[in-house]
Amino acid sequence: MFIETKAINALEQMWAKVGIKDQERIKGLMLPKDIHIESKDFGPDKDGYQSLSYMWPEKSGGKLPVIVDIHGGGFMYGTKELNKPFAMYLSSLGFLVMTMSYRLAPKARLKDQLKDIYESLMTLYEDKDHIPADLDNLFLTGDSAGGMLASVFAAAQVNPKILSLLGKGPLPLRFKAVVLNHPASYLNKPRKFTDGLSQRQKAISRAMIYQLYGPWYKRDWKLMNVTGNFDSLLRHAKGYIPTMLITSMGDKQFRDGAYAIAKALNSYGMEHELYDGQEEPDDHVFNVTWINSPAAIKANVKIAEFFRKHM
Repeated sequence: MFIETKAINALEQMWAKVGIKDQERIKGLMLPKDIHIESKDFGPDKDGYQSLSYMWPEKSGGKLPVIVDIHGGGFMYGTKELNKPFAMYLSSLGFLVMTMSYRLAPKARLKDQLKDIYESLMTLYEDKDHIPADLDNLFLTGDSAGGMLASVFAAAQVNPKILSLLGKGPLPLRFKAVVLNHPASYLNKPRKFTDGLSQRQKAISRAMIYQLYGPWYKRDWKLMNVTGNFDSLLRHAKGYIPTMLITSMGDKQFRDGAYAIAKALNSYGMEHELYDGQEEPDDHVFNVTWINSPAAIKANVKIAEFFRKHM
C-alpha cells in the first residue's frame, strides 16, 4: 500500500509538470480559423469537469458527420481544453466534433469517468436538434487514456450489457467506427506485458489499478474483469466495430499494446487498420499534441478518411 501511495504521488507530480509544458505548447500552435464553438455543463461538478464543447466549421451549411473525442492524460490529468486544438483540426476537415471533460483520478474512479462520458453522450443526443449534427454518421476517438475509455463504449456498441456495469442502459446512439489513438488499453496487464518491467513500473501499474478500480479489499472486480485490458473487453463484447489504431515508433510505452489490440481484433475477424507513424515528431499522441506538424497532419487526415469510408 505504501509503495502504491508513493507511486500515485509521483504520478501527480509528473502530471503537474506536464501541465506546465502543455500550456506553453498550446500557445505556440496555429489553430484553424472560422470554427464555431459552443460549451455547456452536463453535470453538477463545480470544477467544470462535467462539461462539453461542440465545434463545427462556421460555413458548414448543413448537418455534419459527428466525431466524439475523449482526451487522454493518464486518467488523472487534463480537460477538454487539452484536446481543443486537435478537435478544432478535425472539425476543419468537415466534422462536428464533441469533446468532454470528465472527473479525474484519484478523486474519481474509472466508473465515475465512464459515467461522465455516458452523460455527455446522452447530452449530445438531447441536443441533436439544436446543433448541425448528423447522428446517423457518428464516430468515436480517444487518445492514450482516452483511447481506453473510448474502447469501452465501442465494445458497448456491440454488447450494451457492458453499460450495466455503470448502472446504465443502452445508449440511443450508434457509433459506426472508432479510432484508438495511442491507446492505454492494458491497465490490468497480462503476463506478456509485465515481463521485463522494473519494480517502479510495476508499482505504477498497481497504483493505476488502485486508483481506477479501488483497493483490493473493496475493488470493483466486475468492472476490472471486463475493462482491465482490451483482450477481456473484446471477449465480453464478442465483437467490435470497425477500428483504426494509431501508434508510432516513438511511443515506447504503448506501441506494443496497439499491435496487441490489432492481433486481438484479427483473431475475432474484426475490421481494423493500423497506422504506425514513423516520421518525426513520433512521440506519444504526436498527432494530438503537434497538430501543425506534417506528421500530425498526415495522421489526422488518415483519421478523417477512415471515418468517411464508413459513412
